[in-house]
Amino acid sequence: PSEPEEALSGNREFKSSQGAGLRVATLNTRTCADPAKMEMLCAYAAKEKITILALQETRRTQKTATPTPLGWSIIETHAYDNGHAGAAILVPDSIAKDITSTRTLVPARAIAVSFKQFTVISLYAPTAQHPDDREECFQEVASFINANRQARPLLVLGDINSRRAHEIPQRAAHHIAAAAEQSDDFISRGMLSDVFGAERTHRYGTLDRVLVSTRFRSALTGTAVRQPPIKTDHKLVLARMRVKMATRKPPKNDAPPDLHALRTDAG
Repeated sequence: PSEPEEALSGNREFKSSQGAGLRVATLNTRTCADPAKMEMLCAYAAKEKITILALQETRRTQKTATPTPLGWSIIETHAYDNGHAGAAILVPDSIAKDITSTRTLVPARAIAVSFKQFTVISLYAPTAQHPDDREECFQEVASFINANRQARPLLVLGDINSRRAHEIPQRAAHHIAAAAEQSDDFISRGMLSDVFGAERTHRYGTLDRVLVSTRFRSALTGTAVRQPPIKTDHKLVLARMRVKMATRKPPKNDAPPDLHALRTDAG
C-alpha cells in the first residue's frame, strides 16, 4: 500500500550516499516551454529534494526549447513541430554526471535515461482516440525494457493517458475500455509493477503512473500525490526509491556533462 502523504513530506533529508533513498517524481506539465515555468519546476524540485523529475506534454519544440536554470540539466525528446506532446527528464547537474546513456524510444513520446545504478523512462502515451499510435508507442517502450532487462531497477514514470482496466466502470465507452486494456497489456509485457494506488491525478482518473520492473518492486518504498507548483490539470506523483548513488560535489569549475554526446539516437 502507498505511504500517506505526510510520510514523504517531512523535512528529513534523504542522503542517497547512505542508501536512505532518492525522490523521483512525474508530472504532466501541459507545457513548460515558458522559461518561468521551468524556473518554478526546478525551484520546487530543489525544495522538495526531488532527484529525478519526469515531465510529459512539455510542448518544447526544437525551436521553442529554452535553456534550463543554472545547476539543472534536461534530457528530452522534443514536441512535434505543431507543439504537441514532448517528454523529458529533469535532473540536477550533480546527478547528471551519473548518466551513462540516453535514448529516444518514441519521438515526442518516450525517452530513456540510464544512470550507473538504474534506468528511468519518461512516457507520454497517445490518447484513447488514437489506439494504433498507443499500441506502437507501448510496443517500442516494452521492447526497450525487455532488451535492457539488467540486474538493476528500471522505472517508467509518466502519463499513460488511461485508467487501468479494474478502475473503469463496466459500461465504459468502448474506446476507454480498449485503452485501459492496452495499458494493462503494456505493463504485463514489460514485466512492470504499478506501485501507485488509485488516487485520482486528473479529473478523468488516475492517468499518471509510477511503474517499476517487478523484480525490483521493493526498491520503491512509498508514493504520494502533490499539488504541482505550476498550472496544469494533473497532479504530481512522488515516489521514494532505495538506491545508492555517488553524490560527490563537483569542483566549481567543472562544466555540466555533454548530454548530447551520450545519446544513442538522433531524436
